[in-house]
Amino acid sequence: MASMADRILASAREGRLSELYNILAEAPGILNHFEKAEERFKETPLHAAVQNGNVAFSMELLRLKPSLARHENEKGLLPIHIAVEQNKEHVFARFIEYDPNMVRFRGRQGLSCLLLASKLSSRGAVKSILAVSPESVEDRTARGETVFHLAVNDPEFFVFLFRTVVELLKQRDGGTAIMEQLFNRQNDNGETMIHLIVLYKTENEPDSDLESAAGNLTSISKEEDDRQRRRMLETVVELGGSYLNLKLCCTNDKNRGLNATGLATKFKLQDINEVLESCKPSSSSCLNLSRPRLQAMLSIDKEWKPLLQTFLAMTATMSFMVVSQLIFHPIESPISSGFVWLFSTLLLFGSFVGMTLLSYVPTPLTLCLAGIYLTAVFISVDSRLGWLAAVITWVGFIILSWELSPHI
Repeated sequence: MASMADRILASAREGRLSELYNILAEAPGILNHFEKAEERFKETPLHAAVQNGNVAFSMELLRLKPSLARHENEKGLLPIHIAVEQNKEHVFARFIEYDPNMVRFRGRQGLSCLLLASKLSSRGAVKSILAVSPESVEDRTARGETVFHLAVNDPEFFVFLFRTVVELLKQRDGGTAIMEQLFNRQNDNGETMIHLIVLYKTENEPDSDLESAAGNLTSISKEEDDRQRRRMLETVVELGGSYLNLKLCCTNDKNRGLNATGLATKFKLQDINEVLESCKPSSSSCLNLSRPRLQAMLSIDKEWKPLLQTFLAMTATMSFMVVSQLIFHPIESPISSGFVWLFSTLLLFGSFVGMTLLSYVPTPLTLCLAGIYLTAVFISVDSRLGWLAAVITWVGFIILSWELSPHI
């Protein structure tokens, strides 16, 4: 059986399909040999075929023995991971055509295809993977690392990846919630992507004004490192600054208790501190709210969103009818009409805001319509206090319109 296993491995490397079937005729159970416990972390024919770019042989093995797709080799790589690592684009394309779910298969240390592509700075693989599995952006390694943690070591690729992911998530339902979570994910050392950006190449910097003992840190290379670090950070702040939580601290022994600003101060990165300062919420913000954050809080599964929108619309309609009835045809009941219309108008206002956040209708316009209606209600119910209530309402709506607007 061992000689048969060697023969089929050799055939896989050379891509000889005819030899594959000759071997199967002689030993029909040869492919089961690679599922034995002692063969668990060894090369399979599928690994060998992918390694050498033999598309037809790889697809035939997948058809005959689909379980080979989940076998790790001695490096902990699955066959599809080898396609990513070795840049075998044709093999990779046929694999995800055969089964798009293969891009989520995990190898050693929890690496998925997107995580591996990010680690290797493979732009083509990233585009292909996100096209079939946008959910892959949420993958994390066994150490809690995201695609951004793994991409920081290559600044040019990091900028490409960050722009690509932001553009993708802006088009997805619940994308704002994913961005807020993803941008602030901490690895097992408590480090977010912002921490790693600040720490980029700092381990090579001398602790004092003395030159590095190794003598390999020139002023030119340091300036380039600073430029790359700043470029990554500015890209993150520009495209995702409103989602960042800069208060998160590292938990490893070396930088325990330091947030991003603390790290920048520790390594005397004044320009980085300036960029981080620009990312903090404006002091003019009265409520410290932002529409993306509220949308993230109200993130609803795609199946439930239409139902919730319909419920809010019906609530708004019924509230409007109740208040209108009270204005023109007051009722006498144990419950005061004032309490009824106040409760109804609050329901109406809540429905307006809820529909706005769920459907992405321009908030200022929606609140303006609500304000006009409530002004009429206040004046109709009590002409003496109506105008005062209307002014207070409009001031509140103006503040909310500003706080909930997308540009915050």
